[in-house]
Amino acid sequence: MQGLAITALVYRLYDLATIGHYFFVLSIYGVLISAQQFGSSRTVVKYHIENDSTGTTRILKTRLLLSIAAMTIFMIATFSDKNPLSLAEMLLLALCLPMSALIFDFALMSAHRFKALGIIHAVAQLSLLIILTLAYVNSIFGSTLTGTFIGSEEGAPTIVLHQLIPTIVLFFAIGIYVQRTDPGRLDPLNTLKALAHSQAVNLQYFVDNRLLIFTALFLAAVSFVDYLVGYIYLDAEGLGIWAGLLRLASFAYGLMVALNTVFFAYGQKEKGSTSKTKKRILRTVNLATIVFLLVIAYPYLRWVMNLNDPMSFGPAVVLIIMGVAVMPVFFLALSTIEENNQQVNFWRLIRYITTSLIIYCICLILLMTTPMILTDPQTNLTWACLMFLVKWLLISISLWMFNAKSRVI
Repeated sequence: MQGLAITALVYRLYDLATIGHYFFVLSIYGVLISAQQFGSSRTVVKYHIENDSTGTTRILKTRLLLSIAAMTIFMIATFSDKNPLSLAEMLLLALCLPMSALIFDFALMSAHRFKALGIIHAVAQLSLLIILTLAYVNSIFGSTLTGTFIGSEEGAPTIVLHQLIPTIVLFFAIGIYVQRTDPGRLDPLNTLKALAHSQAVNLQYFVDNRLLIFTALFLAAVSFVDYLVGYIYLDAEGLGIWAGLLRLASFAYGLMVALNTVFFAYGQKEKGSTSKTKKRILRTVNLATIVFLLVIAYPYLRWVMNLNDPMSFGPAVVLIIMGVAVMPVFFLALSTIEENNQQVNFWRLIRYITTSLIIYCICLILLMTTPMILTDPQTNLTWACLMFLVKWLLISISLWMFNAKSRVI
């Protein structure tokens, strides 16, 4: 519910053009986060379970080095005349990259302290919610009520607080929690000091773990491509509405990503997570999510996104929910591939993914050359939602076929 409240405040504090471009920029940020993590999330959990402090420190050192490169790439990739965000705002967002590289959440996951991790994430979101609420109150009653520190008299502070506040809270809260509860196995302060003398992972690591690295980048690219389609096909306000619809789908997507990580952590420590169990959990969660999305679709469009005519976006929402319904097939196949990464033919997987990408690009080209397209903004939004469904169908079918051909299901 915090996520819905935060989204509602964002759509009241900022105009649609700013929101749309911000989330497009954030999708680029997400790809770079995955690149700087280089698929090490699962490996560092494994190292921590095995008490391999040297391996853990090397992973963190490599993440930090890659984050410096990612900051440069981020500033270059997001530089555009269309970008409504200032250089200072982009620098603040870029600073989240090295902070994210040094968050010790793997220590909690390896110890199966998912409840504690969930509470810390909730606190991070609550901190953002409080700040945005104060900003919204400030926009209504003026700076005399909440103080000018929260924003201008017109209201909104910089939109990058949406990412900056949770990152700062997670960085310090998780570090302090690990320091107090598990100092014998991992001391965050000493680990950070050890980074100066530690070596980065060698190139052979990237070769040996290329499949995990690829799947991590692939997950980020799956989200990025939706925002890229919106950036290409939609106008500024349409991109803002598109971002809101994708946020609706992200409730299911975020749950699937979290479950995929949990399955891996339990599989490394207990080896008891069977394919049938994962399938049952994913389908149950997905069914509950679909029912939830159907129930909140109208209230979300009307009172969260603050749209005056939510019924006109009915076809778009239906296509989004149909795409969500396909997600368990994809994540179950992806989880199977990651757990059997030593047995999987990496280049065959690349061929399957490339084939689905080619088909998707052909669909995009046909969409661009269709005369009825690019004439009405709302029609364009519905077509973008159709491409959302096509994307999930293609990647789910390609991974399922790959697993069936490789006999790893």
